[in-house]
This record gives sequence, C-alpha cells and structure tokens, in this order.
Amino acid sequence: MLIMFFKNFKHKNKLVILLGEEGAVLLHIKNNILTNRCFLQDAGEFTDLKLCVTSDKKIHIYLVLNHVDQDYTVQSIPAVDRFSIYSIVKSKLRHIPTNSDLKTAFLLSKPSKSEKNWQYMFVSVRLNNAINSWLKLIIDAGGNFKGMLMLPIEMASILNAILTPKEVESDGNNWSIIVVYTKTGGFRQLVTKDSRMIFTRIISPTDDILPNVIAGSVYQEVQNTIQYLGRFGFHKNDSVDLHIVVPQDIKLGLMTIKFAEYNVSILTPYELSKILKLTHIVNPNDRFCDTVLLLSILENKPKVVLHTRETKKHLKLMLFDMYFPHLSSLTLLLLFTINTLFFLTFIQVIKKKNNLIQDEKMLNAQLQNLNRDYSIERIYEISEIINAHNELLSLNYSPLSEIEYISEIKSDNLELRSFYWKVDNETDAVNMKLKYCLKSDSDIFYEYEDLKHNFNTIFYNYKVDFSQLPPVIELGGKGTMIDVNISK
Repeated sequence: MLIMFFKNFKHKNKLVILLGEEGAVLLHIKNNILTNRCFLQDAGEFTDLKLCVTSDKKIHIYLVLNHVDQDYTVQSIPAVDRFSIYSIVKSKLRHIPTNSDLKTAFLLSKPSKSEKNWQYMFVSVRLNNAINSWLKLIIDAGGNFKGMLMLPIEMASILNAILTPKEVESDGNNWSIIVVYTKTGGFRQLVTKDSRMIFTRIISPTDDILPNVIAGSVYQEVQNTIQYLGRFGFHKNDSVDLHIVVPQDIKLGLMTIKFAEYNVSILTPYELSKILKLTHIVNPNDRFCDTVLLLSILENKPKVVLHTRETKKHLKLMLFDMYFPHLSSLTLLLLFTINTLFFLTFIQVIKKKNNLIQDEKMLNAQLQNLNRDYSIERIYEISEIINAHNELLSLNYSPLSEIEYISEIKSDNLELRSFYWKVDNETDAVNMKLKYCLKSDSDIFYEYEDLKHNFNTIFYNYKVDFSQLPPVIELGGKGTMIDVNISK
C-alpha cells in the first residue's frame, strides 16, 4: 500500500496544452507514450476533456502559454546575503503594474568574481479571454491541473541543451538566439547570454506562402533583434550562435542566405527532436515545433510553474480528493501497527508479572522453611554470643596498632632511633616513648613542626608530648634528637 501511495506522485499520463494567439496544440501521453495530438482554435472545440478526465482522474494537466502578453525584465540587485535577497525580490514584485494577472521572478545567476550582483528575471503575464476559457474548462472538468508554464522560460533550457560544448566554453560574451516556428503563435525568438535568458519576442507569420519570402522575413527579424540587443550590452564584434528551427522548404530558403557573421544551425522540427534525444516519435514531415517543444518540456522538470488563486485552490482540493483515501489507509495501518505492538507488549508484561508471582511464592516457601529450622529467639541468642565474643577479643591489648600508626610517619630527613612501649595492668594505661633524629642538613624547623603535626593527627585520642629544639643548631652535625612521649 505504501509503495502504491508514492507511485501516485509519479503519474505517467499527461495532457499538455500549448496555447498561443493562433490556437492551441494538445498532446495526450499515456504511460509515457504520445498517443494523440490535435490543434484547436478555442476551448469550446475540446469536447472530450471531461471524458478524458473521467477516465483518468489523476492525469497531470499542464497549460503552456505562448501568447503575446508576457513581459520579461532582467534586473541586477546589489550583492546582499541570501536571506535579504528574497525580501528585495518580493518588494520589487509588488511594484509590478497591477494589471498583470500573474507575476513571479526567478534567479538567473548568483554573485561571482566577474558579476558582483544578483541577476533576476522578473515576469508578468496578462491572461486573455482564451486562456481564461481554457482554465475554466479544466477546472469545471475536475482535472488534476498542475499549473501554467511560460514557453520562453522553458525554451531557455532547450537552447542550452542543443548548444555544443565548444559554444559554451567560448571566450567573451556567449550570445545565443533560437527561432522556432510554431502553429500556435508564429515565430518565437529567444535570446540568452551566458546561458541566461535575456530577451524574447514573437514574430507574427506573414501572409505570403512562398518559402523564400518567409525565409527572408525571418532573416530580417533576426537582424532587427541583434540590433536591439545593444541595450543589453551586445557589441558588434561579439559572436552569436543562431539556431533556427523551421520546415524543410523554409530551411532551403534560409540556406541560400549568407550568415557570415554568425554561427548558424538551421534545423527541421524532426532534426531538433533527434538532437534533444526525445523518446517520443516525431513525424519527419512536421512543419511546426509545437510538439517537439512540449515533449522536451515534459522530458525535463519545468523551471517555473504559475497558478492563479482559483487554480491553486483547485489543486489543493484535487490533491486532498486523490490522496486522502490513501492517507486514511496509511493512518489506519499505522494505528493497527501501534495497537498490535501495544498488545504484544502487554502480553509480555503479563508473562513477567506471572513469573514474579511464582518467584514470590517460592521465596515465601523458603522463608517458612527457615522459620521452622531457626526460631527468632535462637537468632537473638547467637547475635548476643557474637557481640560478647567481640568484646572479649577487644580486651587483649596489642601494640601492633600503635606501631602501624607510627610506621606511617616517614621522611628522608627523619630517623627513628628507639621505641619503648609499656602497659600498666592495674590502670590499663599505655605509655610509649620514641626518640627521633632530625638531620641537621635539612630544614629542621620545618621537619620538627611536620613531625608534631603528624603525631597529633594520627594519635588524636592520645596525649602527645614533644621535647624542644635546642637553642643552637650546628649545621653539618650528626643531627638533633627529639623525644616523643605518648600516653593513653
């Protein structure tokens, strides 16, 4: 059950819609395989959405916007700490005009040795009637709507994927331009500098049907874009990597034009799919890039996902509706596990209690047997005999205890010359006389005081008398004799 719960987060069925000024391209993917695609002028034509959602409640639905009302502004923010930069970005977002339905900002680059500032891209989006119609259709159908993606933002990742390592490692400013031909919005241009998105625009398709004329129009628009890049720091001698993705007939027309000052790569949508290594099948005869762009976006994690208040509420309700049964099952399983463990622990406690009761009965039986063998009166008699024996032993006096105490008084400059011990049998008085020699080459006064201190400490319950030091002490002599008398 737990494995199935987490598998729900990685759903393999997706419905992605690319919406532009000219209409919408829909891709339906089942089990990571492209099963259906179609082009619709407006949301009212998509009558199968409810049927699709009903058959698969968990299908992930994305809406990718390719319309005109998207504003992108690069802003440099002075180098500050990571926590301060978030508050600055939020403050700048609040100053974006209120007529924007969606607004966000994402990081382009962090401060470095060459660039001391934070680089952020600020995005504001105006939702037109067509977009609102599609959002209403998805919400009314109860679809699992994951959010809105901005095609130019996601195209930046596609452009970085098709750049060769040599292009990425080139010196100086790395300018790259990609032009893709879409059915939903004509020609979409995107410009990056050092792999960072700088500028984007839409070129409306011409009414002319001649491929060479269309090719000339694309070339002229690219020239106009390069001239416009001067305000972003572009210099005349900077190299430009230009990638144009168009149908085969327009590609032939572009190949007759000399792009001497640029590194040009002209591809068809099918050739682009091969470079991006898309696992889905793309038709070699495709004229437009809508399918390739959407498949590439789905192959990678979207960079920026936006929601309106309504879609955010809808997403929360959908997540609750889909995952609450699983969470409830997990909760019940957890409670069952806890109760089972508690029950097993309770059984172990009961077993331990029974064992303790048996031990108590056994000890009580042993105590009763002891009481029968030994009465309390008999135990008291034995205790009194032991105490009397100890008292009798204490009457046999021995000088060994005093000798043991005296042996603890040691010093390199102290020598015991004599020891006398006597006990008066009538009065039990104990008398001891000791004679010490203090070496004259030592600090006699210190040794004398130390000797007195040690005896008074050890024989604290005895009477201790010391002889006095002579008034004159000869240095280098044989030593000074000290008499110690101990009595008790």
